[in-house]
Amino acid sequence: MKKAIFQNGVVVAVRRCFGENDVRAGEMIVPEGMACGVGYTWNGNGFLPPVKPVDLDEEKARLLAAVPGHIDRASRAVLARYPSAEVASWPTKAIEAAAILAGETDPARVPIIAAEAAPGEWAVLAASIVENAARMAAIAGQLAGLRRAWCDALKAAETVEAARLENAARLEALRAIFA
Repeated sequence: MKKAIFQNGVVVAVRRCFGENDVRAGEMIVPEGMACGVGYTWNGNGFLPPVKPVDLDEEKARLLAAVPGHIDRASRAVLARYPSAEVASWPTKAIEAAAILAGETDPARVPIIAAEAAPGEWAVLAASIVENAARMAAIAGQLAGLRRAWCDALKAAETVEAARLENAARLEALRAIFA
């Protein structure tokens, strides 16, 4: 049988106990099989292990490493509506669309758009592609700016709490871009 000796609510020692009569004020019997050690606290139902202080540099590194993944997941949620082959064609389609709007009429010079639409529909499709490309470029710019500001804010944080608050604020800003 063991007893925990408390000081200011924290276990400062665990000693052998010889029964109920061996327990004084500021001490309690440790239930059989329950983990208890120096630094533990009692929550009324059981002993809680000590909370290891979080190192600021480690927390910053962890949060910084997660930023690209957060942005990728948010982007993928939007891009998931389109087949990956179509997404891969967007840069080329944007070039072809600009060429069509500049007067290009040779199907060999605009093969993706030529395969997608009849010649009479090229101008309307090209205008739509240019508009979508501009919208996607704006989102890409927002994401790049958010990533840069996010990382700068995390690097500048002076406490773990400040780093976590900055991270939460930037996650909210990321959600707002795709809302």
